Amino acid sequence: MAIDKFEEARSDYYEGIKCDPDNPHPYNNIGVTYQYEDQLDKAVENYLEGLKRIENEPATFIYRNMITTLNRLGRYDEAIKYHDIVIKRFNKPFDYKEKAMTLRYACRPAEAIKAIDEWKRVVEYNAENTSEYNSFIGQCYFEMGDLKNAEKYLKAAKNNSQNASEELGYYYMHKMDYKKAIKAFEKERDYHQRNLYLAMCYNYLKKYDKAKAIADKGLEQVNNIGENQYYHLAQKYYLKGALLLEAGRDEEAIIELKKAYKRRKCNTCDFAKCHEASYRIGIYYERKTDYEKALEYFQEALDINPSSVEYRDAVAKIRKKMKR
Repeated sequence: MAIDKFEEARSDYYEGIKCDPDNPHPYNNIGVTYQYEDQLDKAVENYLEGLKRIENEPATFIYRNMITTLNRLGRYDEAIKYHDIVIKRFNKPFDYKEKAMTLRYACRPAEAIKAIDEWKRVVEYNAENTSEYNSFIGQCYFEMGDLKNAEKYLKAAKNNSQNASEELGYYYMHKMDYKKAIKAFEKERDYHQRNLYLAMCYNYLKKYDKAKAIADKGLEQVNNIGENQYYHLAQKYYLKGALLLEAGRDEEAIIELKKAYKRRKCNTCDFAKCHEASYRIGIYYERKTDYEKALEYFQEALDINPSSVEYRDAVAKIRKKMKR
């Protein structure tokens, strides 16, 4: 499907429906075109039509597309019902894990832990899965405010996988233990997101030259992200803006961040808007001591992604500043 010819594609699919009205695939494909265009209510309407016709179809695709769309709309209870249907019908490990993730989006981390335990029961368990399991449990405890158990599971995850160090780094940043956070991030692969948070840590430690050097390196890496507007362009803009902030180039940063803010989200994202862009714009206004605008954007980021401890912290801290 050519992503710049959605209307033409839909016309073809409607013709297909005339020929075979009981086929669920055209409805799914129409839903996907609307999903790309961020017309999520229309996507849901077409997925519903497809699901009416999927009784004898041994495939999960419409269910999963429906779940993604409902998550973007913040309709988590409905998404969870479809998770339960697809798990009962197909019993695939992937869907157990995705249900656990939706429960985290819905700020239900205790239930998410139970769901990931179910995934552990059905998945082929190995060292990689052990790390993923421990990391997920640790993040749930982190979101619940149980820092002791969060650290326990995140450390266990790190012991099984180098890639789990990033979540441990976020945990140490929350505790304002930036030296430990740096050690955790340095064990991660060398890429833009890791370098963004390393630069943040060095800025918190007032090692500005080091922060700038790492941010500049991250900016070089961001330039390698592709230009496909329906996939990763919003991500490229917010990462570039965030790294520019950490490099001390605030006025250049806000230009990139506003591009991300205006742009539709990346197609692989489960959220309604780019919450990262909202959060970083909040940081920009906080630096300008415009605390009302900073709060507006921090709160928006939290509304989009209510499970984020980072955004909760930002809202709480800016409210304290406003009371001084």
